[in-house]
Amino acid sequence: MLDFSPKALLVLVLLVIACAVEAEGPSCEEGQTRESATACGLNEEGVFMQDCTDGQWVDNETCTGTDICRNGGTQEGATVCGLNEEGVLMQDCTDGQWADGETCTGTDVCVNGDTREGAVSCGDNSDGVFMQDCVDGAWVDSDRCSSTPVCLGSPAYCDRPYNEFTQVCTHNAMASEAYEFFLPWPNQIFSIPQQLDDGVRCLMIDTYESEGELLACHGLCALGSTPLVPLLEDISDWLEEHPDEIVTLIIEAHIDEDLTRVALQEAGLMAAGDVSDIIYFHDGPPGTPWPTLGAIIDSGRRLVVFSDEGGIEGGWHLDWRAYGWETPFGEIDSSCEPGRGTPGETENQVFVFNHYSLCDFGGCEEKSLENNSFEPFFTRAKGCWATDELKNPHGQIPTFLVVDHYHVPNPGTQTERPDVFDVADALNAAWPDPAAPQESTE
Repeated sequence: MLDFSPKALLVLVLLVIACAVEAEGPSCEEGQTRESATACGLNEEGVFMQDCTDGQWVDNETCTGTDICRNGGTQEGATVCGLNEEGVLMQDCTDGQWADGETCTGTDVCVNGDTREGAVSCGDNSDGVFMQDCVDGAWVDSDRCSSTPVCLGSPAYCDRPYNEFTQVCTHNAMASEAYEFFLPWPNQIFSIPQQLDDGVRCLMIDTYESEGELLACHGLCALGSTPLVPLLEDISDWLEEHPDEIVTLIIEAHIDEDLTRVALQEAGLMAAGDVSDIIYFHDGPPGTPWPTLGAIIDSGRRLVVFSDEGGIEGGWHLDWRAYGWETPFGEIDSSCEPGRGTPGETENQVFVFNHYSLCDFGGCEEKSLENNSFEPFFTRAKGCWATDELKNPHGQIPTFLVVDHYHVPNPGTQTERPDVFDVADALNAAWPDPAAPQESTE
């Protein structure tokens, strides 16, 4: 029996192992790769790859995991949310991928521009509450009391006769860059709803029919037009959203009365038989006193429609030339000479005060920048308000300040808003006396 020492046995074992390894050869070939058993990835959903180095498998730094986030994590996403789109949706990490959740970072509690009744009492007998306005997403108490009616922005105007209230009127309101008008050059840049939102309360539009479609355009419909019915629908929607406002529409009609009626009916402003819950019709003869703004608002019929159609038969619009007069249009001079209409014909007329200049190809913003500046505009309007035997025998305040590019200058020379609105406010503040000191009702 062979007797080996421990040292000899160890040497013998090592020789056997070495021989076995040499017999098997290397465990891999250079250049080979494979997945290992070592987990990796943000959620350990992958494994490290191995490279064959010197015949042996060695882990490298490449992981098969594709997750981009740790499950359960959160972050701000890019999807806008919130009452005024002031926030973004939070994202949750699920199965290693970001997905929009239902949580919004927005904290606004109301939609900007909305109003509601507050909780602070007001009124002579504390029978009302102060109204609140939504400003920057939060409710803010105003100085308007729910027991006090508001008409076109102020309680002071509710007892004012319709024709004795000055309002900004956009000349060729539809001829706007917003509706992609090209030629003649646009007179405005904003849409009808935006004009109304900004404070315009009178819109002049021209109506045509082209290939069976009713359009609002300015002569060359192929170079700029917008469908008439949707435009009227925008006015209807705006009035519904603003129950304390009145809008006046002055139509230069190149279609007959029946087609205008059809457009109003399709827009929901009129039912069959000239019946309308929205259009106010002044059914007295020229010279009949107009109702107050408050009375018109209380009636619910808050759209006044004028046109230049002779021989009007429908009980829903008036020929403005019979119920008012205008200064000459197209170019501004220092005079107040009457154009169409007769200022001395009757009392209680509407005064269409044209205050815009045209360039060779239509609207001209650079001229509007000068025309609409407060001092020359207010001075001319106030001067034409003064009683004159031939030009304004009844001392009628300008009812409609007709302008191009009402948005300039902005900011204005008086406040942060365009000057045309400050001119209207200054005239209304001076009523009924054009010699009254200039001040604002704001």
